[in-house]
Amino acid sequence: MSRDYPVRGLNDLMQFLNAFPANLKRNAIAGGLRGAGGVIRDEARVLAAKSSGQMAKAIRTSSVRTNQDGTMSIKVRLDPKAPHAYLGILSEYGVDRHFISA
Repeated sequence: MSRDYPVRGLNDLMQFLNAFPANLKRNAIAGGLRGAGGVIRDEARVLAAKSSGQMAKAIRTSSVRTNQDGTMSIKVRLDPKAPHAYLGILSEYGVDRHFISA
């Protein structure tokens, strides 16, 4: 279920959800992912730099996707169309003084 972050109790949850039709199971998992993604997104917005407030607005959650291996995922990312999204990259990885030569 979770490739990057294993979660305890998923086998029990999947056994419970397997009793339901496929569309209800998919909707239940998607709803849980949207809820979890929203928590992460909100925390990232709180921790974002506040000089203009635009970078925090650029943090978005993607739609729930079904991967090729049957798992479902959601991404919390900087919207590339937002005007100040590039600041998030600089803030995350940092910048250092450097000399630009001609």
